[in-house]
Amino acid sequence: MESYVSGVKAAQGTAEQVFKVLSDMNNIQRIKSRIESKVQDLQTTTDTCSFSVSPFGSASVKITSREPNNTIIYESVNSPMAFKMWAQIKEVSPTQSAIRLTLKVDLNFMLKSMIGGMLEQGIDKVADAIAKLPYSQIK
Repeated sequence: MESYVSGVKAAQGTAEQVFKVLSDMNNIQRIKSRIESKVQDLQTTTDTCSFSVSPFGSASVKITSREPNNTIIYESVNSPMAFKMWAQIKEVSPTQSAIRLTLKVDLNFMLKSMIGGMLEQGIDKVADAIAKLPYSQIK
């Protein structure tokens, strides 16, 4: 499996606030307007998220592990590529936390050469978007 790691991003919120939002897939519905142009057919539960992205097709992701206020592990269930993603959270002050994402994806050599660079940039963009969420306002 190939690994792609985001930079460490600053989020405005305590580790508890960040964890609470990121560990419930239903919260994706609250930010749907920010991702709607790229994601269609979004369906969520507390532990799962299903969606389609053109031209890649449909995918489902589920949360497989939660370590309160620290780590969340997401895993593909029905996806064109098998992957796991870790969200690591560390409180750095009473109002700010650091977030880092790690993506491990099963790619053959040809896919790696075709989309490896996009995944490297993509994981960092996802981390940027997650860091910008208004954690103190999401209940």
